[in-house]
Amino acid sequence: MSKVLVAYASRYGSTAEVAQAIADELCRRGQAAEVRSVEEVTDLSAYSAVVIGSAIRMARWLPAATAFVQTHQAALGQMPMAFFTVHMLALDDSSASRQKRAEYTAAERAMVKPVAEAFFAGKIDVKQLNFVERLMFKTTGSPGGDLRDWQSIRDWTDTVAVKEGAAL
Repeated sequence: MSKVLVAYASRYGSTAEVAQAIADELCRRGQAAEVRSVEEVTDLSAYSAVVIGSAIRMARWLPAATAFVQTHQAALGQMPMAFFTVHMLALDDSSASRQKRAEYTAAERAMVKPVAEAFFAGKIDVKQLNFVERLMFKTTGSPGGDLRDWQSIRDWTDTVAVKEGAAL
């Protein structure tokens, strides 16, 4: 049986929880899936596919996620892989929001080509933020609270699940 790695970069845990939900859904659909922080992964040879996700900070994936893609670029180019991004801005489906979301992963897509990509609303607990992050939170007009849509996450996972022997 092929195994899918669901790798993530998370600052406060929201993206890690989304990664776990994706892996749980893959397993529910009969796939073997493993969830790991991008910082824990040193080798991709045990996996037949990879789903990589990151939170957004300063309109980009977290540096650890970008470093993961760069480090494993050759291996990722040889297997099916997908991206997911957890964010709190550009949440509507307008042209401007779609363009902004595309910019979040432009550097990573320049290195590898995911077969699927999703953008999910995240969760911000303002009490967890440090002083500078609270200032940024206020200036960007980011909504607080938990906006994650677990059904959308499960539905997207269905699009990347193994179908008829082909991962992703």
